[in-house]
Amino acid sequence: MTQIKTDWTIGNFSVALAVESTPVLLAALAPLGVKWIGQRQSEVDKVLGGFETVSGKPKRKANWKRTDSAYSVELGNKLKAVFAQLKLDDEITLEPEVTVSEYIPGDGADYKFSFEKEVIGERESLPESEWVAWLKGLGVAEDEAHDDAGEYSAKLLSAVRDRKRAKEAEMKAAMKQGL
Repeated sequence: MTQIKTDWTIGNFSVALAVESTPVLLAALAPLGVKWIGQRQSEVDKVLGGFETVSGKPKRKANWKRTDSAYSVELGNKLKAVFAQLKLDDEITLEPEVTVSEYIPGDGADYKFSFEKEVIGERESLPESEWVAWLKGLGVAEDEAHDDAGEYSAKLLSAVRDRKRAKEAEMKAAMKQGL
């Protein structure tokens, strides 16, 4: 059998790995390799707004995280274009089929929406007309507020999260103007 070998550095350590190649291993490693190449595209953070120009040169924004960039179709299309250009090196181009959509945390990550759930719970206890008007203001129809299990829908949670982020951005901008 053929060995798969790789080496890299971790700080002051040099690491080398070698494993025997099998069809099962290759099938498991292939998607991980494509994912690794996709995640290492430096253009991703630039597309998402993680860099600013300082003295004519791009510089990573301090404390910026990818989750700071709200989903939009426009940014999704820009990411799609970046991923369509994936290369392993100058001789090997991947030519992937690319789909980009909004990520909405599912069952395992619902805790991330604790603030949003609290806000929704407070609003849901309002009179029916005020509840429906609030939903409408978020762009959520009354029948879209809950999922089939009766929990708050991903669409509603995301709408509240997006509203919260927009308000935070407004406050940040107002604070900067006041300084």
